[in-house]
Amino acid sequence: MQVGQELLALGGVARRADLVRVTGLAPRVVARELAVLVGSGEVTNPRRGIYAVRGAPRDAVTAVAASGVLTCVSIAAMWRLPLLTAPVAAHVAIPASASGSVRSRVPGGTVLHRDLGIAPGQRFDRPEPALALAHAIQCLPLPEAVAVLDAAVGRGLVRREDLAARRPRKGWLAHERATRLIDPGSGSIGESIARVALVGAGLTVQTQARIPGVGRVDMLVEGLVVVEVDGFAYHSGRQEFREDRRRDRVALVRHGLAVLRFAFEDAVYDTERLVETVRAALAAARDRPQTVRRSPLTP
Repeated sequence: MQVGQELLALGGVARRADLVRVTGLAPRVVARELAVLVGSGEVTNPRRGIYAVRGAPRDAVTAVAASGVLTCVSIAAMWRLPLLTAPVAAHVAIPASASGSVRSRVPGGTVLHRDLGIAPGQRFDRPEPALALAHAIQCLPLPEAVAVLDAAVGRGLVRREDLAARRPRKGWLAHERATRLIDPGSGSIGESIARVALVGAGLTVQTQARIPGVGRVDMLVEGLVVVEVDGFAYHSGRQEFREDRRRDRVALVRHGLAVLRFAFEDAVYDTERLVETVRAALAAARDRPQTVRRSPLTP
C-alpha cells in the first residue's frame, strides 16, 4: 500500500493530512487504506488524525501531535548519546510562533522548547543537531551536558563551531561554559563527568594521553597522575585485571606516575571526593625527588 510506504518514509508517525499531501491521493482513499492498516494491526491510531506503525516510540507521537520535532534529551536518547537516566517525558521543539493550544495536544509533563530555528513541517525525528543539543545544555546539569556534547562531537554528529554559533540569548553563559569544555577524546560519560570536575578545580587534564610502554590512559592530570575510570558495565576478567596492573606498574616505576582507578559510580556521583583524591596524589607526586619525577611524554 502506498500509504503504508509513505508512513514509513515519514519516520513511522504522521498526520493523515500529511499522508494525503505526500501521496497525492484523495483523502477518502488515504482514509480507506489507513483503515485497512489499522485493522491489520500494523498501524495504530494513537491520537485523532495521527497514525503510527506498530511499536513507534511514544515520544514520536507526542512530537507529531505538537507539530514539532524531538529535541534535547529525547533526541539524545534516540541518537544513543550518553545520559545518566532515560528521559521521563518527551522534549519537543516547536516554532516560536506556535499557538498556546499546543499544550492541550500533548501529554502532561511534555517539555516544549520554543525556538526561532524550528520551521513548520519539519520531520519529527530530524532536528538540526546543533539546535537540539543547545536545548540539552539548557536542561541538563553542566557535567552531563558536556558528556553528551563530547560524544556528539566525537562521533561527528555536530561540529564544535556549529554548537558555539547556536548560543541562545537566554542561558548563554551555561551554553558558553559547556561548549568550551568539549573534549571528544573522552571515552565515556564517566570520563567526561570526572574531567569536568577536575578542570573545574583548576587542574590541567589531558585525555587519551599516550604513555610509552603503557599505551593510552583515560586522563593524565598535571602530567603527574593517571586517572582511569571504569565503564558502567565494567567486568574485568583475570587477564584484563593483570594487564591493568602491569600498565599501572610501568606507569609508576618507569615514569614515576601515580595511577588512580575509579569505579563508574565514584567518578559520576562522588566527584568531590575524586578531586580530593587526585589533589592528594598530586601533592605526593610533587614531594617525590626530582629524579623520580619525569614526564612520560618526553624522551
